[in-house]
Amino acid sequence: MGKLLRNYIICLKKYFTFKGRAPRAEFVTFTLVNLVLESVLKLYSPDYYILLDIFLFIPGLTVSVRRLHDLNQSGLLILGPIGFAFVGFIALLFSYSSATSIPGTVMLLLSVVFTLGLFIWSLFYRGTKGNNQYGEDPLQC
Repeated sequence: MGKLLRNYIICLKKYFTFKGRAPRAEFVTFTLVNLVLESVLKLYSPDYYILLDIFLFIPGLTVSVRRLHDLNQSGLLILGPIGFAFVGFIALLFSYSSATSIPGTVMLLLSVVFTLGLFIWSLFYRGTKGNNQYGEDPLQC
């Protein structure tokens, strides 16, 4: 339990830190603890659930970028799903008939697929052994 809490607090301490690397354990801990917290708050107080989502958006983004760095990939990959979701949302917002809403729906679905792909990759693949262009191996520090 202590390691779980330590990994979660590390992510909160690195609230605005996009540089460096995040090991798989840190990423998984942050994701799972947030899932549990959000599930409990959603059941008992939807207002606080929304506030928690707003508060945890930035550290969730930063730990995801650092996790991509651990995989020796650019953190800019995170912009793919965000871009698809943005374009899809705008397309749906300006569609007036069901025929014109298809591109927006496709873009939103691509966003979901891309997000799940990045998440599964981040979850199961081990980070780069040793140093990489984004910093030292967090497991050997």
